[in-house]
Amino acid sequence: MDNYDDELKKAKIRFGTSVRVERDSVETIVRLYSVNTDNDRFFFECRFVFAENGYDFYVTIVNFGLHRVASAGSTGSDFRKKFSQEQIKIAKDLIDEYFLGESGKNDFPQNHHNSQCLGINYPPNWILKAPN
Repeated sequence: MDNYDDELKKAKIRFGTSVRVERDSVETIVRLYSVNTDNDRFFFECRFVFAENGYDFYVTIVNFGLHRVASAGSTGSDFRKKFSQEQIKIAKDLIDEYFLGESGKNDFPQNHHNSQCLGINYPPNWILKAPN
């Protein structure tokens, strides 16, 4: 395990902003979150699908490792960091803890006191794997 693995384990996720992006000729709004380590800051996009009650939700993580907020919606690999297999596991644990645990509750989209994340979707290419 290298120093960056240790930094990533201690990282904090924070809600950043909402932005309009176009994908497959459809414009949509995504929420951007920052991942903050002692020496690094990068972003990921988050899409929400709300349950029938209007405040519980499922989340889909995309574009993890964006270098800049302005890169939201981009699909090229030049716009994102690449991560080792161990760092991918750490990143997933960090996101799971944030959305399924207690640390992210104040940043949930509906800001309802009973709001909860019902599940997290990690589609293919949600994160880029670094070459070995």
